[in-house]
Amino acid sequence: MNYERERSIYDGELLTEEINEVWKDEAWASVEKTIYNYNHDSLVIMEQYYLYDSGEFVNYEQISITYNEYALPAELLGEVWADSLWINGFLETMTYDGQQNLIEVLEAGWQDSLWLNMMKRDFAYNDLGKLYLETLQMWQDSIWVNYMQAETNYNEAGDREIEVIRVWMMDDWYDMLKFVLYYDEMPSSLVAQTETFNLLSCYPNPFNSQTTVSFHLVESGQVSLKAYDVAGRVVTVLANNFLNAGYYSIPFGNSQMPSGVYFLRMESNGKSEVQKALLLK
Repeated sequence: MNYERERSIYDGELLTEEINEVWKDEAWASVEKTIYNYNHDSLVIMEQYYLYDSGEFVNYEQISITYNEYALPAELLGEVWADSLWINGFLETMTYDGQQNLIEVLEAGWQDSLWLNMMKRDFAYNDLGKLYLETLQMWQDSIWVNYMQAETNYNEAGDREIEVIRVWMMDDWYDMLKFVLYYDEMPSSLVAQTETFNLLSCYPNPFNSQTTVSFHLVESGQVSLKAYDVAGRVVTVLANNFLNAGYYSIPFGNSQMPSGVYFLRMESNGKSEVQKALLLK
C-alpha cells in the first residue's frame, strides 16, 4: 500500500532538490520541498524549505550556512517566511578546537530585534578523539543553567558500548536513561561498512509543537522508532513495522506535549541509534 515517498533531484553528484509526497485520492500529492544551494567547493550554503499549498509551493523556512577555513560549518542562520518577508528565527555559532573537533554550539533566538541566548551545547573528547560527553545548558535569568548530559563509553574496538543520559536536578546530575549496545563477532571496520540505516537529525530542532524525524533505511527490515521523555517513558511509537529500503520522514510532536528534551530511538536489523529533540514553547 502506498503511503509516502521522497523524490530526489541531482545535478551531477550534488543533491539539489527533494520533494516529499503522500498517497492521496489514488495519486501522489506534494507536501513539501527542499532546495539545496552550493558554493564553488560543493558545500551547501543554503537550504530552502517550501510547503505545498493551494496548488503551489510557498516559502516556509530557509537556513544559510557559512564555513570556516577548514570547510567546517561556523554559523547557521535560520529564517522564517512571514508577511511576505524573511524574518530572523535562530542563529547557531560553532566553535572548534585545534584538532577541528566541535566543542561548542551556541544558539540564539531573534526577539525584539535582538539575538538572545537560548541554549548551549558543549562537547568533550577522549584521547582517541571520540566524543564522550555532551552537555546541554539553557539560558535562564542571564546565566547558563545545566539541563541535560549524555556520556558515551567505548569498547576496545572503538565502538560505542554504553550511553548514559543524565538530567540536572537539585544541583546535581542524575542518571535517567542507559543504553547498552551489543555487537556481533565482525571486526569494527567491517561493521562500519555494513550500516543498515541512518537516523538523521530532526528538523526543526529545537521545535515548537512539531518536528520531522527522517531516516535512510539501507536494508529492508523491521523498524522500531519510539520517542521517550527524560523519565524514560514511551511518549509515542512512530514506527513498528516492516519497511522497504528508502528514505522516510515522520512527523513528531503535538500541541499537547510539554516543553523538554525527547529521545528518538530507532532499531532495525540489529542496530540502534538515538537522537535528541528539544521542544520549546
